[in-house]
Amino acid sequence: MKTTKGNEVIRLIGGRSNVYLIRHITAGKIIVDTGVRISRNQLMRALEEHGAMRVSYLILTHSHFDHVANAAYLREKTQADVLIQKEEAGFLRRGSMRIPLGTYALTRALVKLANAVHIKMGAEPCFVDMEFDESLVLPKFTGIELIHTPGHSPGSSSIIVDNEIALVGDTMVNATLFRVFPPFADDTDVLKQSWNRLLDTGCTTFLPSHGKAITRQEILDYMQKKA
Repeated sequence: MKTTKGNEVIRLIGGRSNVYLIRHITAGKIIVDTGVRISRNQLMRALEEHGAMRVSYLILTHSHFDHVANAAYLREKTQADVLIQKEEAGFLRRGSMRIPLGTYALTRALVKLANAVHIKMGAEPCFVDMEFDESLVLPKFTGIELIHTPGHSPGSSSIIVDNEIALVGDTMVNATLFRVFPPFADDTDVLKQSWNRLLDTGCTTFLPSHGKAITRQEILDYMQKKA
């Protein structure tokens, strides 16, 4: 998928969690998220196929295990600088995470059960090269901006490419059972504010970490239906 300015977004792997490659027309390559540990070999093959064994940045949309399980490994293998929003940085350094709240009856029950039996989720700790606050424009990567889009987790972030494509992590979903609104979120009111911030960028395509692309119209329709 390319923007009108020629910057390209490629889905490297899907399955449990999508991992994306941004190929900038002049500055180099960026990986967004890393998937779960079991997908590591598949991910490395995809990186090799796309000539992305050396990248400038590894951006993590948040610190949950299904997004960061291969972060430390990729940082070493690709020599990428790891970027994450400051609210998530401590979790990534410790390799720990907090289970977000459920937003549907089913997911609320699952979270309650997980907490009752003290299920712990985590990943290999990873060094953080750079933290950001509300937004960050990457040097030399013209047209690419990181913005803070909390709600799913306190430090969730999205990557905006030429104000046309947004990589939104778990701020939205488009999977079999859940469409647009994520099944887990710490603060749904804040999440909705993040949706407005994403719409304000002018993007028309939104790429979630779980499922297929979401159109701008699908988001507007959902917001109108739930208003």
